[in-house]
Amino acid sequence: MKRNNDLVLQILLELENSKSPMSLSVSQFADFPDLTREGLAVHAAWLEEHNLIESDGPNAYEITWSGDDFIGYSSDITLWKAATQVAGHLSFDAFYTVLKDLMLWKARKVAEEFFQKAERKQK
Repeated sequence: MKRNNDLVLQILLELENSKSPMSLSVSQFADFPDLTREGLAVHAAWLEEHNLIESDGPNAYEITWSGDDFIGYSSDITLWKAATQVAGHLSFDAFYTVLKDLMLWKARKVAEEFFQKAERKQK
C-alpha cells in the first residue's frame, strides 16, 4: 500500500484536536473516499512505527510530540507542496527531513529579515 501524506496529516490533526485518546474510523476521513478500514489500520500502524502517534490499545490513539512537530512543519501549504513534489514518493524519513529542512530554511530567512530591519532602525 502506498503511503498518503495528506492522510497522515489528517490523522494527526484529528488526534491533535482530541482531548483524550480516541479511535480512528474511515468515516472520520470523508476527504479520502477510497480509504478502507485496512488502509486506515496500515496508516495508523505506520504512524506508530514512526513515533508520530501512540496507542494504549487498538482504539486509544494519541498524538506524540513528534506528531505535533510534524503538524507544525506542515503548516505552510507552499512548503508542504514543495516537500511533496520533491520527496513525497520517497521514504517517510526523506519526506519528513525535506519538509523540516524547508521549514527551518524559511524560519532562518524570516529571522534574517527581522534582524536586518532591526539594524536599520538602530542606525
